[in-house]
Order: sequence, then structure tokens, then C-alpha cells
Amino acid sequence: MNASSSILNDIYRNSSLRMQKIPLLAAKSEDSQFSQILKKQWKDCCSVSEEVRQSLIWNCQELPRLSEFSRMTAVASSNLRTLTDHSSSHLAEIGIQDCTQSIARLTRILHQKGIPSAERKLAEKFLHLEENHVREMKKFL
Repeated sequence: MNASSSILNDIYRNSSLRMQKIPLLAAKSEDSQFSQILKKQWKDCCSVSEEVRQSLIWNCQELPRLSEFSRMTAVASSNLRTLTDHSSSHLAEIGIQDCTQSIARLTRILHQKGIPSAERKLAEKFLHLEENHVREMKKFL
């Protein structure tokens, strides 16, 4: 696997993981305004994921998959963290933590040397989206 494919795989896994986690938070939310923000964030992640998917297909690369363990861990973690508190403030805090993990992964990708410009643009786009997601959720703390 070349560096370009590796970067695309990382971005794809990252956006896929966020796509898994956002609906779990939305299902617990009782605040329609917060739910709308989560829905927008989910669409943003879907957009990035689709862009990366198309790049991988165009370059004849296999699509990465989230492991079943990663999916189960995301669901279990979300359910445990929201077991007793469904407030928008608590859900926003969890969402911010998830975004922060995503931002850290994307920043690591962007610090690599020799990243092709198309992959850099995708990583930067997703990074900016995640930073905006954090700003949106801070309003609910």
C-alpha cells in the first residue's frame, strides 16, 4: 500500500467511525436543536467519507472496513457514557471528545511529509469540519 492509499484509508476509517458514533448520541438526545446539529455533522462525515471512497475506487484501491470490534466498542462506549445522563450538555461533551480524537488523528496525518495535495486537501477539509463541529457543540455545554 502506498502512502496516498494509507492516508486515504486513515481518513476513511476516521470518518466512518464518526458516522457510527453520531447516531448513537442523536438517539439519546431529547433536544431537537442539538439533534439537528448532530444530523448536520453526520451528513458532513458522510460527505467526506464518500469523497474518500470515490478517490480510493478511482485509484483501484480496496475500501477499508471498520472492524467489528471497533463498531462494538463504539456502541458499548456510547451506551455506557450516556447511561445515566442524556442532557445535551453531557452529549455535547462526549461529541467534543470524539471530535477531538478525530482532530488529533487528522493532525498526525497532516504532519507527515510528502502528502499528495489531493489527500492533504481531504484531510484539511475533514479537520476543519471537525473543528467546526466542536464549536457548534460548545454552545450546549
